[in-house]
Amino acid sequence: MSKAPVRSEEQIPQAIDKCVADGIIKAGSGIVVGAALSLILFKRRIWPVTLGTGIGVGMALANCQSNLNSTEVVKRSLSNK
Repeated sequence: MSKAPVRSEEQIPQAIDKCVADGIIKAGSGIVVGAALSLILFKRRIWPVTLGTGIGVGMALANCQSNLNSTEVVKRSLSNK
C-alpha cells in the first residue's frame, strides 16, 4: 500500500522534525562514545566527550542540510527565482 502524498505545507516541518531527531541521536551517540573513550583510554579527560559531541552534531547538520535541499518545496522555490 502506498502512502498518501504529503502536502507541500508539511514537507519542510517534517524535514525539520527529522533533523532534530537525527541531531539528538547523533549528539547522544557522540557523548556516549566520547565518554567511553575518555574512561578507557584518556584518563577521564573531557576533550573526547567534546570531540565526539561535535562530530555528532556536525554529521547531523550535514544530513539536515542535505535533506532540506532535497525537499521538493525548496527545489520549486529555488527554480522560480
